[in-house]
Amino acid sequence: MKSLFRALSIFTILILVTNCSTGTDSNEDPIAGDWNLKTITGGFGGVDNSFQNGEVLWTFNVDDSTLTVEVNIISMVPTERYYGLQAGTYSYELIEENEQTILHADGSRVGTLRFSENDLLIDEGIAVDGFLYTFTD
Repeated sequence: MKSLFRALSIFTILILVTNCSTGTDSNEDPIAGDWNLKTITGGFGGVDNSFQNGEVLWTFNVDDSTLTVEVNIISMVPTERYYGLQAGTYSYELIEENEQTILHADGSRVGTLRFSENDLLIDEGIAVDGFLYTFTD
């Protein structure tokens, strides 16, 4: 009887261990983590800037609602390419408006969020010169 109990105990433990999830939590906020700026397009001047991974990195920390912008562009002319928010740490808030999610950083509207495959798109809209930021994770 002890060997049957031991065998059932081991079987139960194996079932529990193999059924544990090792992936990310499905309830995790999709904006959380690091996002590499890929492109900025639009505006009155027709901006069309592309970036390599690591040149401009936005990190969303959902635990303390902060957005850290890191800029690693090596350029002789600092204003050579527009890359959006300046380097620094911002408090951020996601606000639902008309079935859309709007990103605000330090109280200012940044744009409407959309997710596509592994990309994050932030659309400022036409009201503020119309830039579209595309990020990849």
